[in-house]
Amino acid sequence: MPKQGFDRNCEMRASSMDDLTLEMRSGISFDKSDRSRDFYRITRSDSRGSVECCTNSATLNDGNQQMLNTKRVNNRQANKGEKDGKQLCPKNSFGFGAVDKGNDKTISCQNASGGTIGWQASFQTVRDRLSYMLLNETLADVFFLFRNSDGTLQRVPAHKFVLSVGSSVFEAMFRFDETTNNSLGRSNTFQEIELVDVERESFEALLTYLYTDNTQTTINKDSVMSILYTAKKYAIPGLESACISFLETCLTCENAFMLLAKARFYDEERLAKQCLEIIDEDAQEALKADEFVNIDHETLCLVLKRNTLRVKELTLFNAVKRWAIEACRVEDLHPSPENQRKVLGSALNLIRFPLMNPSDFAKHVAPTKLLTSEEMVNIFVFYHSENGQQSSSLPYSLCYRGLYTPEMFVNRFQRVESSWGYTGTPDRVKFMVDTPILVLGFGLYGSNRDSCKYSVVIEIINFTIGKLIATNECQFVSDGSASTFRVMFDEPVEVLANVTYVASANLSGHESHYGSKGLRKIKLERPGRSDINWHFQYAPGSNNGTSKLKNKIMSSRQGGKQKPLKKPKADEKQLTEDDIKFKQEQLEQQKKIKEMAEKAKDKKGLIGGGIKKSGKK
Repeated sequence: MPKQGFDRNCEMRASSMDDLTLEMRSGISFDKSDRSRDFYRITRSDSRGSVECCTNSATLNDGNQQMLNTKRVNNRQANKGEKDGKQLCPKNSFGFGAVDKGNDKTISCQNASGGTIGWQASFQTVRDRLSYMLLNETLADVFFLFRNSDGTLQRVPAHKFVLSVGSSVFEAMFRFDETTNNSLGRSNTFQEIELVDVERESFEALLTYLYTDNTQTTINKDSVMSILYTAKKYAIPGLESACISFLETCLTCENAFMLLAKARFYDEERLAKQCLEIIDEDAQEALKADEFVNIDHETLCLVLKRNTLRVKELTLFNAVKRWAIEACRVEDLHPSPENQRKVLGSALNLIRFPLMNPSDFAKHVAPTKLLTSEEMVNIFVFYHSENGQQSSSLPYSLCYRGLYTPEMFVNRFQRVESSWGYTGTPDRVKFMVDTPILVLGFGLYGSNRDSCKYSVVIEIINFTIGKLIATNECQFVSDGSASTFRVMFDEPVEVLANVTYVASANLSGHESHYGSKGLRKIKLERPGRSDINWHFQYAPGSNNGTSKLKNKIMSSRQGGKQKPLKKPKADEKQLTEDDIKFKQEQLEQQKKIKEMAEKAKDKKGLIGGGIKKSGKK
């Protein structure tokens, strides 16, 4: 190849439509048939050196390439200087500028009207210049072809150098072509490559990233999956990461299963983990999504194996049955119990039937005939056996789901007081949440003195229907501190949204600390998920003096930051109905204590003696 630039005695000619050659007086010539390159015309106007850029463009018209006509320019004539000896620098054929021999200074390349020559001068940074080259045929040496729905081809220009710098796949592709001469033309000609498994819009988004590092204008909900596939195909990690980050911001329980399947397909462990966490927390809503029935069998089994799903087994069974019906439709099978069982395969045994309520199993599972008669008999035997005998013969897990979700706590009291006595009646308070939760237990205040042992019965009652839904009787030992002590139910208790419940704790033991200035409303903030709003109310009936302002119970299960929905007033000057009831119960409590004291006093008088005072009360 000759040196770039023109010798003073060179002449450039456009000889024909099919060929363009550069002839040198030395007899050296080389092919310039590449229609996509620029060539330059050197002229002399008004005794001033100038370089004008002409684009040798190539367009596709009815299958024929056409070239812009160019004027033959005698470079020797262009370099005839005036008496002052001005000449063009031989290297300025590519726009490097002209040298003023008389004044020994470099002058900018300008045309006769004084304007700057070349598009390069309009851009100050490499990024700006590459942005100009994006989807531009200027100097393009590769064209990607995309077939439209009507069969026509659409050409997308690109530059091998830029693609190779940004993608190892492109580098290997172009290096292989040059090494084996397997390209559509030689290295100094453009190459055409038809892509059949990539969408044009996604490929242009890929080019935009390679040329400009920009993803904000190309990635959206409609294009992100296609762009991620294209980025994976051509091994562009930066674009892959941008797509994954975008998907993480869009992740909800409605699309969690769809994104989980995609994340596993593309081997994106971070995204898959986040999808599973969302499914664990909101399994009931996630299973309702239309995309659930479209996940693959392996992903279905992965979800069914999880102990962290917060969902009932019956709900899980109904969702799996929906999946089986859709799988039969896809495989063109009649959705009979036998075919549903066939498409489910090992997934069926991942449902924990023994943990279902026996009546739910008999009413909703047995009629579907997805289980054999022998399997149903074994499950019914398990229900009626003592302590789950013969459980070892069952192929189902007996581990309850949802036990390993992060524990969180709610403390509604702003102050701890003492002393709180016990009369055999429970401390009770009504509560309601706006999000389904699992209640693990209560935090109860203990002794206000030394170590003391307490017996307690805790309960949760559905106030709306008056039904006891959970109870537990146990003991705990207090160390005399003002902190609370965990008293747990045997199993997590499901609490539905917007349903009023009563939390009850009946303690027997020494006087204890108690909470005061209780908040009526609390907002529990959960990073990355919706907040949980708690509402506490006075529980009518026998409640040992408990109100929404004073109580022994510090409701459990939530943690993180919490704050009142409405800032409580420091002093309630106007008594509410709840406050009046609380005052009345206080008076009754004081009256009862006074009566008990009088009876004790009378009893001492009857036996003719008193209690000897001691240093210990």
